[in-house]
Amino acid sequence: MKYIHILFWALVLFLSTNCHKKELSQEVERVINTINNDNVSTFNNILISTRGRDEDSNSFIIASFTFFTQQGEEIILLPHNKQTTLSYLYKQGYIDRIFRFSEIHGVNKDEAISFYIAYSQKVVNLFNQLDLPEVFNKPSLGSFTVFRINEDYDLVYLKDSNQIKSEHWKTFFSTNQNYRNNWYLKRRN
Repeated sequence: MKYIHILFWALVLFLSTNCHKKELSQEVERVINTINNDNVSTFNNILISTRGRDEDSNSFIIASFTFFTQQGEEIILLPHNKQTTLSYLYKQGYIDRIFRFSEIHGVNKDEAISFYIAYSQKVVNLFNQLDLPEVFNKPSLGSFTVFRINEDYDLVYLKDSNQIKSEHWKTFFSTNQNYRNNWYLKRRN
């Protein structure tokens, strides 16, 4: 009887593990298919994360996103939406950040606001399609983008293995097999 009890719980554990792996695999495939290799550059030099879900729509709430320059400067921006008016941006001190952000992209002050709105909408729309808690691409670490799948796993897109600057990430990429083409699945520590 004791043997059957142990066998039963081993079977339950095995089935639940396989179910979890299947769900993870489906989520990874969904993200890869949504982002495709062409859209991954949308998140270059960006950290975008959420601060929970909206109770009505169950969509993630994005408080802000950070743009990283090649020199290590961080520019925190608000995602553009209906509530983000020009006067609000001025009052909160975001206009100077938008001008700096636009200047880095070679856009003059006259076109800075429209450039910021278009850029913000592109990043936020793709992020919302992914329905993930976080995406980041920090140039000080290297030429790769991390998509947080859940609290246990990250999906990582490696653009150029010669551009990895962090020892941690060099070790990760050299010791792990890719999931598909430039994609790697990373278990979080």
